[in-house]
Amino acid sequence: MLGHALGPLADPRQVDRLRGIVDAKTHASYSGNYYTLEDGRGILQELEHFVAWAEERLASRPPA
Repeated sequence: MLGHALGPLADPRQVDRLRGIVDAKTHASYSGNYYTLEDGRGILQELEHFVAWAEERLASRPPA
């Protein structure tokens, strides 16, 4: 999805990071398991790293 949308601009580490975030959210939502506050903070930290990367990508793109 992200890798396809960004093509050669995609960073495989960031694609994997987003996949991990979505997988964690899905697991937390549908597995019936409880997550600790520490688990939630870890997911949020990963999301913050991803957002910083995405904002940097958007800021460096050529004007339309």
